[in-house]
Amino acid sequence: MLRPCSAWRVLVIGYGNTLRGDDAVGPILAERLRGEVLAEGLLILSCHQLTPELASDVAACEHVVFLDASLEIPVGEIECRPLTPLPRDAAPLVHSLSPERLLALAQLCYGCVPQATLVSVGGLRFDFGDAVLSPPVAATVEPALQRIRELIGLEPRQTAG
Repeated sequence: MLRPCSAWRVLVIGYGNTLRGDDAVGPILAERLRGEVLAEGLLILSCHQLTPELASDVAACEHVVFLDASLEIPVGEIECRPLTPLPRDAAPLVHSLSPERLLALAQLCYGCVPQATLVSVGGLRFDFGDAVLSPPVAATVEPALQRIRELIGLEPRQTAG
């Protein structure tokens, strides 16, 4: 049964290696969102990889949005897709998890699974030691932020002017 144990309305987790070029887009999106959106019931996390320790945060929200780079979609494209937990027998415990495995772990440990969405940005460069987004991925940051805002029902902070 999919049900949340909500402490937060929305949890956003941007993940990826910030020293591997376009793999940094998940954390970059999370940090940008954190800097421009202020909302009650919203928790934004940025991490290198998804780990079992995140299961309690995942179980404690109504909707979790994962932000990541992908080699499986065209460079610079943005894809949003719903996620479900992997079946129990397909979710072994390891130090790094896919979003679906993390959902399965939240369900196993806490009996709660929120609505879940993966927002992926098609990446080009994933070389070690490259701390800069490729031009097509950098150009996707603003459109991706807008899609994320729409997905979670938020607007950016308004500045006095």
